[in-house]
Amino acid sequence: MPVARVRASLLAVAFVAGPALADFQVQEVRSDTKGKVLGERTVVLSESRMRIDDGDLGFVVDLSADKVLWLDHRAKLWTETPLEDNKARELMARDPETAGWAGRLGTLNALEAEMEGTGRLRYVTTNETRQIAGVVARKTDVFLGSRKLRERWSAESLPTDDVFSIAMKLIERDLAAGLTQDRYFLEFQATQHLGYPVLIRDFERGVVVEVKEFKRGPAAPAVFKVPAGYRKSD
Repeated sequence: MPVARVRASLLAVAFVAGPALADFQVQEVRSDTKGKVLGERTVVLSESRMRIDDGDLGFVVDLSADKVLWLDHRAKLWTETPLEDNKARELMARDPETAGWAGRLGTLNALEAEMEGTGRLRYVTTNETRQIAGVVARKTDVFLGSRKLRERWSAESLPTDDVFSIAMKLIERDLAAGLTQDRYFLEFQATQHLGYPVLIRDFERGVVVEVKEFKRGPAAPAVFKVPAGYRKSD
């Protein structure tokens, strides 16, 4: 089933306490820079759980149970894999500097230096705001040296934590493995304090991801469980 190709993308991750999460659901559209729609996905976030349905594949990241539930919508199959933290939860909790976003950004910059050989990532959060899908978002530009990589519009009213970072790494499953994928994962960790990104213009890949519909409030518990009629994968 398709989930087999993405299991390997879930590497060891560090969990730390984050801000109180907002319960919300969004419908996102992914397009190219000319406006051609490339795909849609639904995101549901509640407490320490996040569900994402992206085409034929869906998954639920559950921090409280340290597991990922994988859904193959086409074949109506499901399977479950554990999250591997390699005791990072306890280590990070005892190290405030490392647990902070600034510490994570330092780790990310070291990784960038290893990949690029020069330049450091810079996040420049501006005073520019706009309404996107009914929520106020603030603009942050992401630079590598003098090169602008991405433009992110994040909603501070929609706080996220590590469950979001992990889920975003899984979404990046089709990128090159290893350092490239880790860079995106660490970027989401480093910027999670800014809130949920309701619009991302990725100039590196020529992709725009924008929230088109937004709904606040907790989802039904069944959303994070195996759907009726699905059978466990062998």
